[in-house]
Parts: sequence; C-alpha cells; structure tokens
Amino acid sequence: MDISDSHFESLSGLTLQLLGSPVIRLNGVELLLGRRKVTALLVYLAVTARRQSRDTLTDLLYPLKDKSRAGADFRQTLSVLASKIGKNRLDITRSSIFLRPTSNLWVDTQIFRKLTAPIRPTTSVATCEVGTSVDPQSLIRAVQLYRSHFLSGFFLKDSAVFDDWQFFEQEVLQREYASALRRLVELHQDRGELEAAIDAQLLTKSTAAKQSSVEGSGGLRLSMDVGRSETNNGGILGPAAERVRLLLQAAHQGQILLSATAAELAREALPEGAELYPLGVHRLSDLGPPQAIFQLQHPELKAEFPSLTTLDSRPNNLPTQSTRLVGREKDLETLNDLLRQDDVRALTLTGPAGTGKTRLALRVAAGLIDRFEQGIYLVDLAPLTSADGVIPTIARTLDLRDSMNQKTNLFEILKGFLRNKRILLLLDNFEHLLSAAARVEKLLLSCPSVSVLNGNSPFQLCHCQRRVLKKIQSG
Repeated sequence: MDISDSHFESLSGLTLQLLGSPVIRLNGVELLLGRRKVTALLVYLAVTARRQSRDTLTDLLYPLKDKSRAGADFRQTLSVLASKIGKNRLDITRSSIFLRPTSNLWVDTQIFRKLTAPIRPTTSVATCEVGTSVDPQSLIRAVQLYRSHFLSGFFLKDSAVFDDWQFFEQEVLQREYASALRRLVELHQDRGELEAAIDAQLLTKSTAAKQSSVEGSGGLRLSMDVGRSETNNGGILGPAAERVRLLLQAAHQGQILLSATAAELAREALPEGAELYPLGVHRLSDLGPPQAIFQLQHPELKAEFPSLTTLDSRPNNLPTQSTRLVGREKDLETLNDLLRQDDVRALTLTGPAGTGKTRLALRVAAGLIDRFEQGIYLVDLAPLTSADGVIPTIARTLDLRDSMNQKTNLFEILKGFLRNKRILLLLDNFEHLLSAAARVEKLLLSCPSVSVLNGNSPFQLCHCQRRVLKKIQSG
C-alpha cells in the first residue's frame, strides 16, 4: 500500500489526511471547505466513524451559544459540508448524522490504526505476545503516514469541547506512533537486519522534526546480537535479548551497535556503503566480562558520538560477575525505575538470607551508571564489628585516605566531598551496623545528589523506599 502524498492525490473519492496539518481532497484535488467549523464537523464524523446525534454535534461546535442560535448555525454548517463533499456521502436524519464508510472514503487515521493494530495493547495476553504476526512493512507504512501531530495547527477558538477531543486523539495517536517506532526497531534488532536497521534510523531521522518527543531529534538507539531467545508475556528473553538491551543502554541516540558475534556474521552481508567500526572492549551493566563492541556506519548516518555509556565511562568499583542474573528481570526493572525518580534517595532491599540481595543490588547499581556521573561505589561493611567504622569505610572506598590521617572531623570532610557530587553508594552487609544509620541519613540530607542502596537497614527518611525480595521458586 502506497501511502505517500502523491498516493492520496491519485485517489478518487474523498481523502482526509489528518496526521499533520489537515488536508482534504476530493478526487485528488484539494478541497477548501472555507470555514473551520465545517472542517471540524467532517473530521469528527470521519474519525469517530459512527452515527452522531445532532445535539452532540451542535454542543461540540457551538457550546457557547444558546440552543436556538447554535441549532441554526449548525444547520448552516451541515449544509455547507453536504454541498462540498456531496449529499450522498452523508446519511442525515432529523436526529442524527452519519458519514457513510464507502469504498472511496480514505481517512489516514483509520489506515494508521489498522496498520498498528497488532502492537496495540489489549486485555488479551495472547495477542500481546511477540510473534511473527507483526509485519515490519506495515509499521514502516504507519510511520510514514504520520506526517505530524493530529490536526497540527488546527483549532476552534470558541469550542473547548472540540479542543479537548482533539487533544485526547492527538495523545493517543502520538503514543501509538511512538510504539510503532519502538516495535519496528525491536523487530529489526531481533532479526539482525542491518539494512532494515539503517532504514529505520533514516526514517526516524527524516521524521524527527515532525515528532520531537520520540527519542529527541538525535535518532534512535539500535543494537544487535545473535543467539537463541524466547518470548514470554510479550517480552523477549534469553542471553541474546539481554545483550541487545545492554548494548542499547550503552548507545547514544542515532547510534547502531553490534556485539562481536553479530559483527562477525554481518561482515559478509553489509549493505552498500556500510562498514563496521570497532569501538574497543567495554564492561556492560550485566557486570560480565568485557565485550568487544562495533558500530555500524553508513554515509547517510551520523558517525561521531561521545564515549559509550558503559561501566568504563564512569568511576566505579563494581566487581565482575561470572554468571548471569536469572529470574530477577522484573525486580531489576522495578528497582532501576525507582532509583531514577528524583524523590527516591534511599532504597532498602530486605528478605531472608539466600534471596540474592547483594547480587541484585549490584546489577541495579550497574544499570544506573548513566545517572550517577561521579560514580557508583560498593562499600563492603561485612568485616566491620562496630558501627563507628562505617563512615571511615565509606571514605576509604571513595579514596579519601589522605583526609583520614588528618585530625579534622572525617564526617565533615566526607560531607564536603559528596555535597555537589552525583554518586550512588551501595552499602552491603549493613544489617549488623544499624546504629550507624542515623549518620548515613544525615549524610543524605546534607548531600542532595547522593543516593544509597542497601540491605536490611530501614532508613526513616520520607524519600526512602523498601522492597522485600522472595526466593526464586525453582521448577
């Protein structure tokens, strides 16, 4: 299906392009309706696609006028519309009006919603699962169809009712557009389609000026890996899917990253003009061994980006983990989102021994490396036998050893060091040192950009969150 402007111009019948500044054509020729109320009436009938009562339409267009005057003005508006598009297109009765859905009526919002229907959330779990039923070409056509916001630049100055309806439709369509872009990117990444990924990047680049709220104006973040994966409740699981997400976290807008495996397999099938550029070896937020990362370059895409957002880009002392964290995907997402909220300064993980609090906390911390510019530090408190050692241990971890040899107040030195820094402190094994909690609270209150992640130490601050972990059930 061709859905370009030239396609709409070639169609016989009535066509409405509403995704952007409204353009209405009759048999390929732009139709000038003359009055905004006439346009608004046609748009409302076309988009709602159902019979509307005269009273509803009158209140929609003339809410500020008395009933008699509003009714007269509405009849005149309806008469103008009928004369412009043809009376046979309208089913008019004494009480209601309906725009007949004939074969030669084309409305871009209806086409858009039909193309994006497979990815629209529903109450049915089965229809939300990722599968092969989503056609990338349909999503590409939907994205191309979205010229700009619904009815961009159009308004009725004396009808708040219509404006509210327009705003609601605009928000819904805007979200569906963003979802289509994201799903299109996921499909290309899942299949490792280099040429399609480049096309998606170029498509986003060309529409950035029309839809600045989707990934900003710098394009999309794309990443690729190769390996087995599976779908579960609409999510993609498995090592390859996890590596794709990790690479996405490291990428910048407009950048396409590949793992070493994906790059090796792609070398023999690069699109014309494309090349792979090695970015070196980096530690990703899974805390696994360092991985080689490549960037896919193309003459029509941006080539220069800042350093990747990996564990190598910010100060940290997070240890390497030899195995994957399995079964905590939902916890990881929830906790990560919590610590990204400005009003959450402290997060406590509680639960029985053996629930993996430290392991999960490390992964959560690593996933926040982009948020804490001055670093993320694991403070191991297990060796301490007295709460008096907590502040010196934090200072030692932050490499303030010289200050520790001075006679000045170490707490004040530490507070001064942290006051203007955005740092995350991961306090491990804090549960046997609860008497030091008050000093850590005071540190938080004095340093507004510092956050704390810890286990079994319930801070009494209003911006402290507490999460209980349960053991993962096997089998």
